[in-house]
Amino acid sequence: MAVRRQAERVVRVDGGYELLPSELEWRTLALRGDEAAFIIRSGERATLLFGDALFNLAHLPGLFGLVLRLIGSTGGARVSPLMKLVVVADRRALAAQFCELATLPGLIRLIPGHGRNVNDQAAAVLRDVAARI
Repeated sequence: MAVRRQAERVVRVDGGYELLPSELEWRTLALRGDEAAFIIRSGERATLLFGDALFNLAHLPGLFGLVLRLIGSTGGARVSPLMKLVVVADRRALAAQFCELATLPGLIRLIPGHGRNVNDQAAAVLRDVAARI
């Protein structure tokens, strides 16, 4: 709700997740604000779509890449240290949520808010990220 109040200072907000189509599933996450992981199903397969909760950036070149590497935001799937500090409301709860999401039947893909999709071993990658939150 905090994010909604901030947005309402600038624009009219008509609603939230309740306005999404009923067939779209989501799980709110233990973050400050109202961020969720969205579950996208195609037959027996499932994909998880994240916002700022999940990064999967390779190490990048140049000064910007160096800064991102130094603050721990690159080098594979992770909740970045900056996100842990600023956005994560409850690390244990978020780790438990990631572990629960990893059990989704048919989970084949993670789409992070930042970086490349995880198209192999999605459940194992999500459990590994959870262990490092």
